[in-house]
Amino acid sequence: MEVPLRIYTYYRCSRQINKQCKQPPVTEKDFEDQVSKELVHIHIPDDFLKWGYKYLKDYVQKDVNQFAQLEESTKRQLTLEKQRKQNLFDRFIEPENKNGEMISSVDYKEKKGEITKRIAILEDQLQTSYNNLDHASENTGKPLPFLIELSIGLKMAAGSRKESYSLRLI
Repeated sequence: MEVPLRIYTYYRCSRQINKQCKQPPVTEKDFEDQVSKELVHIHIPDDFLKWGYKYLKDYVQKDVNQFAQLEESTKRQLTLEKQRKQNLFDRFIEPENKNGEMISSVDYKEKKGEITKRIAILEDQLQTSYNNLDHASENTGKPLPFLIELSIGLKMAAGSRKESYSLRLI
């Protein structure tokens, strides 16, 4: 019978500041409880939340603009490569090339293969860029609702006490 693996996580003082620290290790659960008790004392100012939202929005917009430029450039390159491939084919089937005088079938296959590889790379770059942009757009806004809910919860908790503390950003 196999015994299930249990993982225990403890946090301890690294003794970086006080080499003589005697604090015992604390379990992850106890650590989370201690942090949760302290979080109710933190107030995130509305101005900071608005600034954070604007910063994230501007950051994403900058990425979107850069993506649009990259996408346009990649699409132009892709169009050129597809045109090269078509031109190569047109040259290959021209009546003047009946005997392979302009381009031989071996050269045609080789050049077509090179162009096809470049087209595949460009299409892959476009798809990767789309996926990265979608991922960034989806995930950038996710922390904000959490911060707003946290701020509201902290304000409510602080409102029931006489004192409240503000988070200072250094």
